[in-house]
Amino acid sequence: MFDSSARLNFGPLPDLEAELDRLFTQLPEGTVTTFGQLANAFGDIKAASWIGRQLKTEAGRARWPWHRVTLVDGRLPGSNAELHALQSALLQREGIAVREHRVSTEFMQQRFDSSAPLQQLRKTQEQLQQAQLLNPGEPLEDNWMTIAGLDVAYPKSTLARAAYIEIERRTGQILYQQQITSPCRFPYIPGYLSYREIPVLLELLHVVLQERPLADVLMIDGSGRLHPRRFGIACHLGMLLQHPTLGVSKKLLTGKLRSEADDRLSIPIVLPSEPSAGYAIAQTKSSNRLFVSPGHRLSTDQARNIALETWDQHPLPDPTYYADRLTRNKPLQ
Repeated sequence: MFDSSARLNFGPLPDLEAELDRLFTQLPEGTVTTFGQLANAFGDIKAASWIGRQLKTEAGRARWPWHRVTLVDGRLPGSNAELHALQSALLQREGIAVREHRVSTEFMQQRFDSSAPLQQLRKTQEQLQQAQLLNPGEPLEDNWMTIAGLDVAYPKSTLARAAYIEIERRTGQILYQQQITSPCRFPYIPGYLSYREIPVLLELLHVVLQERPLADVLMIDGSGRLHPRRFGIACHLGMLLQHPTLGVSKKLLTGKLRSEADDRLSIPIVLPSEPSAGYAIAQTKSSNRLFVSPGHRLSTDQARNIALETWDQHPLPDPTYYADRLTRNKPLQ
């Protein structure tokens, strides 16, 4: 059952731009660093691409000393000759020699004092993962009469649009739909989709609950158990709601397909010490596969069954297909 306090329990999100401010105050004139070193100070090397995007923007270059960031071997990033000339001039003005678009590693700042915000977010997920329930202990599957798809799109980089579409499991009839648009307060960093999308999804579900109970099962556009920490967005949302969830993704983030599977349209996905963490499903042997895994309060097989039952002529199972269409303001049919 949905916990109306879940939105509060999600907790505040770290201000990553403010953390970048703090890191750059530790990088005085006459020193440089790398995207990787900054990312490691955030607690995950995967933050490097986000840092790079920030420093490419006009606003980012006005806010931070972008010219003090190089590639791991001291090379200036990118291939823009005009930008290289500007970065070289700024560095040389600060006493740093640049030869053949490269800075000597002697100028490198190696360590930063940081709160490592991404590391803290990972710890939160790891703690929640310990309480994850995949087998509810009772045959609930026959009692699940309605399935809702949830998806999030981004009409602007700072704006998120979330959609909820509920269908009848037996007939596929659309019973209810809802969408909201809300500011996006966390950037895209691989492995941290939950922190980008769950806040707006919880806002959406609060609106839904003003009008009706949630569907029996929630199908999320994203991963469940098939996640590097075995705790994708479907797991995280399901734990917060204490409600059955599954994830359906077009990408396999972790695991391997079981090679000896008899049914090539429904192939178990193996993780270390977990022979069936999810399934790769397809409609035909030549069609693209989807990757389905449980989020919370249902089993791997139940997640697969629901995805297959609701997958007809569309590229995705109907709940997430319709939700995707709604986020982009496209006709559902």
